[in-house]
Amino acid sequence: SLDAADPSGAASALARARAEGVHGLPVDQLQARVWLATGKAQLLLTALEHHKITLKQPDATVMRARALLAMGQSAQAITILKPLVAEQPALIEAQDALAESLAQDGQVSQALEVLHTAERFDPHSPGPRLLAGRLHASRGQFALAEHALIASLARMPPTEPVIHRVTALIVLTESRLALGKIDGAAKSYEALAGLEPLAPETRLLGARLKLARGDLLGATTELERVVAQAPNFIPARVVLGSAFLRRGDLQQAQQQLQRALTAAPANLQARKLLADVQLRLGHPGAAFDVLIPTLS
Repeated sequence: SLDAADPSGAASALARARAEGVHGLPVDQLQARVWLATGKAQLLLTALEHHKITLKQPDATVMRARALLAMGQSAQAITILKPLVAEQPALIEAQDALAESLAQDGQVSQALEVLHTAERFDPHSPGPRLLAGRLHASRGQFALAEHALIASLARMPPTEPVIHRVTALIVLTESRLALGKIDGAAKSYEALAGLEPLAPETRLLGARLKLARGDLLGATTELERVVAQAPNFIPARVVLGSAFLRRGDLQQAQQQLQRALTAAPANLQARKLLADVQLRLGHPGAAFDVLIPTLS
């Protein structure tokens, strides 16, 4: 269930197993992964510190680092991972976790260097290329992201957790859309829809494809369904606001973008779009107020 991107199903199955008396190292290893996947990083840290679960090294260190990373404590994660990576440079799991920690800490160039080193030790692992693709995309280096993600997908065996393949296809489709490669984006979107057709991220990309092909009405309709299904999914609300803006429906655009900013004040795209809406409504002072926080 966990590998099939169903963490709640995994948690339920594991709870039933424990209730029936199943225990041991494999159970504790799975429990650690389930806690991380279900957003219970603090519970994992507490269990490790008080020996409520037992993990062998180096798994214990990597899991502790991933829990810290999930809680936004990237500096602490880096501190415990660097000695492990220095001692066991061929441990790809630790290299990946260190790269993620460095990236969260704002050290993206160093993270990419770590991933390059990891590839030298295991050129067949899909993990480093997957993370490198995500990092390149976050920097706007979409051609590099596309290249890395294609390589990662090619290296994934049939037993690869579905969530890894889904993640790669999402970022690959986004990168191709950013590059204007509509046909390529449609191809990777089709593969994604075959795995997770009802996920909000998948449906958002489907709507973005419609926008790229000029189907403004179809895209808006799909986006309205997405925000109804997942009201807290901010990227869909921002794109919906942008679609309303393109249609000239300024009041609807203002409503969607304001809701997005209320939930995510640091979303710069939403702020720029909302400022554009305010200008078109003839409210330059309101546009100024929306943009001021971006300066900091």
